[in-house]
Amino acid sequence: MNRSRKQKIVYLIGTLDAGGAERQIIEVASRVHPDLFETRLYCLHGGGPLETLARERGVHLTMFHAFHRRNASIENASPIPFRRIRQFGALYRYLRREQPDIVHCYMFAPSVYGGWAARLSGCAHIITSRRCLGYFKDGKALLQMLENSVNRFSDRVLVNSLALRDDVLARERISDEKIELIYNGVDIERYAPQASNRAFVTHKKRELGIPDHAPVIGIIANLYRYKGHREFIIAASEVRQHYPDARFLCIGREGNMEQELQALIENYALQQHVKLVGGVTNVEDWLQLIDIQVSASYEEGFSNVILEGMSSGKALVATHVGGTPEAILDNETGLLIPPKDPQALSQAILRFLNAPAFASRCRENAVKRVKEYFSMEKMIDKFEKLYCSLSAS
Repeated sequence: MNRSRKQKIVYLIGTLDAGGAERQIIEVASRVHPDLFETRLYCLHGGGPLETLARERGVHLTMFHAFHRRNASIENASPIPFRRIRQFGALYRYLRREQPDIVHCYMFAPSVYGGWAARLSGCAHIITSRRCLGYFKDGKALLQMLENSVNRFSDRVLVNSLALRDDVLARERISDEKIELIYNGVDIERYAPQASNRAFVTHKKRELGIPDHAPVIGIIANLYRYKGHREFIIAASEVRQHYPDARFLCIGREGNMEQELQALIENYALQQHVKLVGGVTNVEDWLQLIDIQVSASYEEGFSNVILEGMSSGKALVATHVGGTPEAILDNETGLLIPPKDPQALSQAILRFLNAPAFASRCRENAVKRVKEYFSMEKMIDKFEKLYCSLSAS
């Protein structure tokens, strides 16, 4: 790598909504060594709740939704493809002007748009990332064709779990040598219990009507069907029979299920026990309110929030899907259950509640494991080495 000048890196993502990939890209863009790298973050579809965090971290942002004249009648009447073409043109012009050394794209649409815009504008190196399993492409040959087209000229395709690597090799036209595994990392100090968390916990328990000594079970996931909120609520109805004071929190922004979940809560008469909290940006505070954390997803690439829970010392129950078993070792750092199985979920929660010594041992093991394998420092070091290797080639 030529160290006489900083290497310019442009990161590309859809939005800065409160999600795991969005948090990760902010962490990477703000933490790579400032003496070696100059970073920019482009958002294809605008900002979101994490925009404030990105600016606080000193991330240089460009929002491409500004190229949509929302109030102009011609824009309101124009079809989506026209807006997408104009958006692609704006991205191409920016990249051609900036000429970054590396364009690093996160998620499907930014990888397709950004990959081709970077290629046509003459950018030196292109990285695309897979953050979730490719089920969304099933039966949609065009989507896979677009992704394969970008694979031809991408220098690397990043995955964050072995499960995701296997999925990419099975679905996509790509050589094994182009795929690189970098596990997600978590800021361990940020998610460790802090004195400042106690005031938040006291306030929220009072606000939500949670008794002081009631066990709190939480799921931190946006309200989409594949995240398993239905199973979580059904399991809550069973756990309540054994622990009447138990409280259950669904923490995550609205997706497409809020009304359905609210009806399910009412059907099981759980209005006093289950709360739909909504989206939050201070996940580290909410984790300190939770005793048992649940991940009930039907599919998963590699969950950031599971690592955050491990770092916070939570007793973890998670579905055995995707890369989750690479983080959680069953009966050692948490409990793994089949997806779409509310009975298995309720039994796992009850196992922790009935055996506090076992729960404590799992929590301690989880903290040790995340420090050893999934620290933020390890992840950033691997990103820096990747960028340096590309720039030196």
